[in-house]
Formats: sequence, structure tokens, C-alpha cells
Amino acid sequence: SKGNVIDPLEIIEEFGTDALRMTMCSSGTQSREIDLDRRKFEDFKNFANKVWNGARFVFMQVEDLNYDDAIDKALLTLEDKWILSLLNQTIQKVDDSLSRYEFDKAAMTAYDFFWKEFCAYYVEIVKPTLFGKRGIPEERKNKQKILTVVLCASIRLIHPMAPFITEELFANLKARFGEVKGTDPYTLDLRKSLDCISCAFAPYPQIIDPSDIQPAVEKSFSDLDRVVYTLRNIRGEMKLP
Repeated sequence: SKGNVIDPLEIIEEFGTDALRMTMCSSGTQSREIDLDRRKFEDFKNFANKVWNGARFVFMQVEDLNYDDAIDKALLTLEDKWILSLLNQTIQKVDDSLSRYEFDKAAMTAYDFFWKEFCAYYVEIVKPTLFGKRGIPEERKNKQKILTVVLCASIRLIHPMAPFITEELFANLKARFGEVKGTDPYTLDLRKSLDCISCAFAPYPQIIDPSDIQPAVEKSFSDLDRVVYTLRNIRGEMKLP
């Protein structure tokens, strides 16, 4: 079959090793045949870029963060509760999928969370607070901490599927936060992870705080999402700026 298959070395050269690994994981279904399309490699190359750029944005927004106490749950807004609920559920779903050797579901669950929920929604929603246009300084610091813990957990979730980019980002995160203080579950999870020499040795994410899994919060946010989606369609049809 030589010359009649996809050469992995060519794929690595064109799309990168992480894109190859993510594609193979997402294609590893229980069926006997794999529909391996080169467009999938392009998609996961774009995902790797998204992971890198999303992490860079977080790093820029937490440059002045002094992580010297716990996340203040009294200051959590709807979007904060939503992303923490989804984070815990995503960790559970990825762990369950890996335990059943459903690598495709594990890869796509991590993919959807980071791109479609963390970057596309949460990061965009909190920008006004991060830029000082809304809220109080304490809320901004709270969101900076949430960005940090979600990024750390996401990097560890994706690491077995895309080890190279995540190892680099973990090293950057470790260099930025040499000392983390706080006793809430998220801060402890972050501290335990960053105490490890590399992402390969960091503990794989487990549900951090089961009490934060709140279906009611997710429903409220999904209702808001539908309103935003409808308004975007109306603006598009009316060709509004």
C-alpha cells in the first residue's frame, strides 16, 4: 500500500504533530473503518492556533495578578458560575470517555469546551471587566483567577492528545505563577499542578468542585445564548453594523 496512504511525516510537516495527534484521537471511533480527511488536520491545526492565542490572551490579562488568596464565590457572576459548572462537567465527561477508550469523544469534548465555550463565550464576555470598563477591581481579580484555573485545567485535559503545545504553555504558566495562595478547591488544584516539573507529571484533571455543577445556571446561560444568537441573525439580515 506504499504511496496509497497518508504519510504521517508529511502531515506533521504541513500541519504539526499536535494536529496529527488530535485528528487521530478524534477519528478513533469504535467503528472498523476511519474516515480520515485531510480537512480534519487543517481543523485541528486551527485549534492548536486557537489554544496558543487563547492562552496568550490569558497571560496578557493576568500580568498584574497577585494570586494571594482564594476565588471569592460571593463575587461570582452568571458567566463565572457557568464556566466553572462546564469545566467540572467537561472534566467528568473526558475522564469517562477515556475510561471507556472512547478517544474521539474525549478529544471532541475538550475541543468544544476550550474553543466554543471558554474562548468564544467566556473570554469575550469578561473582556469589559478585564479592561476596567465594567465592575469593580475585586471582580476583575476574581475573573483573572478563574481564567488562570480554567486555562491550567484545559491544558492538562488536552495534554495527552496535543502534548507539545500544552507542555510549552504549562511551562509559561508555571513560570508566571511561582507561588499561589488560597484554600478553595480551584486554587489548590492550580497549586498542586504547578508544583510539578512539567505538564506530563501534573495530575490529570478530576472534578474540582462538584457543588459548582449547576444545571440551572447552564439553562439560564443557554437562554441568554439563544437571545444573542437571534439578535445576531436579525442584525445580519438587516445588514446592521
